[in-house]
Amino acid sequence: MTLPDEQQWERVEKLAEEFRSLSSAEAAAHLGRLVSGGESRTVLTLLGSWLGLPPLPVPVQSGSIVGGRYTLKEKIGEGGMGSVWRAEQKIVGRDVALKMIHVPVASPNLNARLVREIETLGRLNHPGIVRL
Repeated sequence: MTLPDEQQWERVEKLAEEFRSLSSAEAAAHLGRLVSGGESRTVLTLLGSWLGLPPLPVPVQSGSIVGGRYTLKEKIGEGGMGSVWRAEQKIVGRDVALKMIHVPVASPNLNARLVREIETLGRLNHPGIVRL
């Protein structure tokens, strides 16, 4: 493991000052801009640890393993909240639709909404509706 250099620590300190005045939603959006803008993963990881931010997103592509349980096959679609992938659920060897939420929009409210969606879909049984 390579230790961060002085420039990286200075960048972390500068960014930490920027984040101090932001709301949770603004901080998530700013973090998303830094990630997509190519900010150093070392700097972002240190910043996240310092500020207690969620872990950085791991770049995903076909063949990536998500959560140790799903192997991504192909992206089905993408929107403002995230993307949906066709994936193989490894433990049972079946294809599933896996919804991947973009980090900048993740929040406790969205998590609660997705749990309600899972609960509702789990009770439905129709050929035109994805089974859980």
